[in-house]
Amino acid sequence: PGGERQVINDRICFKMSEVYNLYNLFNTRANHHQVIYTHAKAKAVEFMVTDALVAADRHFKFNELIWEASTFKTLDDTLLKRIEWSIDADLADARAIVRRLRNRDLYKFAGEVSVPEHMHASWSRVSAQDIVDRAPRGSALHVKDVIVDNKEINYSMKSRDPVQAVDFFDNLDSTTAQPLGTDKVSSILPRVFQDKKVRVFVRDPAKVRAANAALTEFAKSRHCTSPIGNTPLKRARDDRGSQ
Repeated sequence: PGGERQVINDRICFKMSEVYNLYNLFNTRANHHQVIYTHAKAKAVEFMVTDALVAADRHFKFNELIWEASTFKTLDDTLLKRIEWSIDADLADARAIVRRLRNRDLYKFAGEVSVPEHMHASWSRVSAQDIVDRAPRGSALHVKDVIVDNKEINYSMKSRDPVQAVDFFDNLDSTTAQPLGTDKVSSILPRVFQDKKVRVFVRDPAKVRAANAALTEFAKSRHCTSPIGNTPLKRARDDRGSQ
């Protein structure tokens, strides 16, 4: 036995009074993913780093370097700097992306669509082609312009309540433990434990409106709500000054 936790029947079990702390643990984890780790700006940077490394592969040949420790260790945090400072012609595309990163010229967020709960089980991953197919007639939006982020955040067990997989004991001298039904906990516990969204980013800032329009039409075709959020376009600077 040990305080609020103990091992019973080879399982880590918790005292019943800890049930709220466990719900808070899983909620905090999900919230950090929602607000911090998958923030639109963080994902834009992630996609740009990925594109830069893919473009640099023709020069570095990463697949050949990862098999030996002596070469694998060269793929460290200096890699982006090495790309940025290079003068090799075959790193030109990667270099341009890294310089965009340095100048904060990030890929633009064009919006996101929430997948209704009743569609979670049957929902299939969305591709860039799915979005481009819904672009307005005459649009210059192409697959290469679009990145689709199939975002899925949950309490660690897909659509299931993870706390229901935990055994609880009553007293510190208990020798048995069992799951604690939600009806014994509270009436205001979460009902849904998974969130799915389709988010669209564009590599070219000029394509934000076209991508948002395409995402809107895509949402209608899948019976989802209209997209929310996108990266506001900066107003053109007026250098004429006040008269």
